[in-house]
Amino acid sequence: MRKSKTLVILVTSVFTLATFIFWGCDKATISSTPTEDISYVAHHALLERTFSDIITIADQVAMNSASNMRTTNGTPLSSCVTFYLDTNTYRPLSVLTITFGTGGTNTCLCTDGKKRRGQILVSWNHHYADSNTAINIKFNNYYVDSNQINGKIDLTNIWKDANGNPRYTVAINASLTYPKDSGMVNFISNRIRTVSAGSGTYDYKDDAYTISTTDSAVGGATMTVTTGGGVVKSYTVKITTPLYLTMNCSWIEQGVVRFTIPHNNNDRILDYSVGTGNCDNQASIDVDHFIYTIGVN
Repeated sequence: MRKSKTLVILVTSVFTLATFIFWGCDKATISSTPTEDISYVAHHALLERTFSDIITIADQVAMNSASNMRTTNGTPLSSCVTFYLDTNTYRPLSVLTITFGTGGTNTCLCTDGKKRRGQILVSWNHHYADSNTAINIKFNNYYVDSNQINGKIDLTNIWKDANGNPRYTVAINASLTYPKDSGMVNFISNRIRTVSAGSGTYDYKDDAYTISTTDSAVGGATMTVTTGGGVVKSYTVKITTPLYLTMNCSWIEQGVVRFTIPHNNNDRILDYSVGTGNCDNQASIDVDHFIYTIGVN
């Protein structure tokens, strides 16, 4: 018989899980915290949002030009973002440089509330929006809220789905390094990204995306966490129900992710499809057949 309990967890940082509130269980079962560290949930959520935002920025600038990089109220992404497109030096490649801030440690406060600095470097071999166009994204001292991003993202435009929505295959081989020597996360994943809303407007804030995995053929994506103390843990990550993200919400709104964790025979099932459904941080996680409701910040 499946037991269940409910636990609210406010994840106040990537490494710290604080404020545990217990309010019920079935039969005589006593509520207790999971015996394992579930900070991999916060790591994964941050990776998904960060890489999705990077691709969105690249798409908007490459397809709509800097002058059309607008938010809902008609203001630019930020006055401290500059763009340079080079279509001659690396022919047949087009190379786009997106620069946040004025160099060094100077940050650029963007309209989504995030502080960015450094450069996103985007190159492609045909017209950006054409089918089969190969797109490459790399980074030059690029930071988001003091987290440094390294590595690369490779995309291929595979045209549109049955509803006319643009789709891309996406291969991520990148890392996120936390500030003050507090650790890093490496992420290797292959997926399909569909622009499920907003592709017909200049306003990136109305964009929505679904992310489905193609990792099942190779056993899943790999997320490797290295703590500030040098402890390394590797997780296999599978998206079993597509993730749904929108640019006007800070959290993943829907989707189910399966984690295979070190030294445990039971996978952990993370379900973002709980809560109000109106842009909240609620999710649930199945740990050894006990269900915990968590808040992922």
